[in-house]
Amino acid sequence: MDTRILMSILVIGVVAMAAGAGTFAQFSDTETSEGNTFTAGTIDLTVNDENPLTNEVVKLSGIKPCEEHVVWKKVTASDNPYDLYLVIKGITTGTGTMVEPECVAEGGTWSDGECSGNTAVDNIDAVTYYDLYLYSAGDDGECGTDDDELIKTIEDGSRYFATVATGSQTTPLKLGSSLEPSKVYCVKQSFHLDGEAGNEYQGDTASFTEEFIATQVDVSPPS
Repeated sequence: MDTRILMSILVIGVVAMAAGAGTFAQFSDTETSEGNTFTAGTIDLTVNDENPLTNEVVKLSGIKPCEEHVVWKKVTASDNPYDLYLVIKGITTGTGTMVEPECVAEGGTWSDGECSGNTAVDNIDAVTYYDLYLYSAGDDGECGTDDDELIKTIEDGSRYFATVATGSQTTPLKLGSSLEPSKVYCVKQSFHLDGEAGNEYQGDTASFTEEFIATQVDVSPPS
């Protein structure tokens, strides 16, 4: 038999077998899932029970050398685990209330309630030590109580407040990682003047901005 004829017969046979195979029943099973969705997660930060935050979180007066002044902030966020940062920026300082001891300490002359000829020393942020801690609130959900649990020390009082922020922008201080949503955390800040701070700092003032930032876990720090 001619080889070409033989090959044609074989091809026809294979095609016929393939066509025939489609007529046989097969075992199978199909499972169908309907209504599938995806939704973006949320991280919504609340500070001192305010959202949005509208009030100042640090308001201290009458600070004196070696005295510690403590400020607590209550922080919580929903609805996902989050990393928490604090940015302190825009520190500005000033003379505030001028009194006779400050005037004299700055080399001035005090007369009739006015100071003249003095060289102002207004860098109170450069002689104020700064402490910063993160706690987990106790069962009462309040901050500054005996059952608060220390999680992390961020600044241990070895730094002056002036070094925390420079100009209008600073590197964020990371307060905590993978914090639990809806759980209350407590940020403790304390301020105290250096024991060597003299009369030139009487009545001086410092103002600044604090930003609390919550981000999703394990991403680059906010800039």
